[in-house]
Amino acid sequence: MTTHCSINDSIATVTVTSPVKEKLKFDNPPINVTLNSNSSGNSINIVGDYEQFNSHHPNYFVSWEDPTGNSTDNYSLSFYECGKGGICGASSPNTSGEIYYALHINKNGIDTGNHFNPTGWYSASIANINRDAANLFSLRVVDRLGVILTRNYSQNPEYAVTCNDDCPEGTSKCFSTNYPGYCCLPCNEIKAEIRAITSHVRSLNKE
Repeated sequence: MTTHCSINDSIATVTVTSPVKEKLKFDNPPINVTLNSNSSGNSINIVGDYEQFNSHHPNYFVSWEDPTGNSTDNYSLSFYECGKGGICGASSPNTSGEIYYALHINKNGIDTGNHFNPTGWYSASIANINRDAANLFSLRVVDRLGVILTRNYSQNPEYAVTCNDDCPEGTSKCFSTNYPGYCCLPCNEIKAEIRAITSHVRSLNKE
């Protein structure tokens, strides 16, 4: 597990470049990033709408890893109203009068617990279950509030973390007319080009 950014930063961004390209943004740094290779078990992928400190987050995707799962296991979801049997970090209804719930995962009819506290959910469903997790790589990010986001990849992912939308380590920030107004150039490549130009100029001076 590696910690990135600080509590003084406003945003942390995980930029995945391989095997797919995507950006994962977190409004409550610092974040802890863990990369695991799943050798066995099932991955239960859940999509839903959740509430966090009076903010609504629709179409949120999370994964729960069951390392002991097999091809015959059945999974379902249970909902417990926050403050009335459900632990969500706040009571329900919220300031807008909306009711939300703690989300529990059941395995073969047995409650495995609330894996997403302090999040409160309006609704959620199991999108799919990956029963062949042996070849998956799992990128798990936890922010300062304990909110967990998990992404699964078919190959070991390459990623970089930046704070406040800055350039990642090993790159240099340069002005650009394109959005977002700057670009990040790899320092090693720039150094190599400068050395090549310097060497060429020196050879011309010797002539």
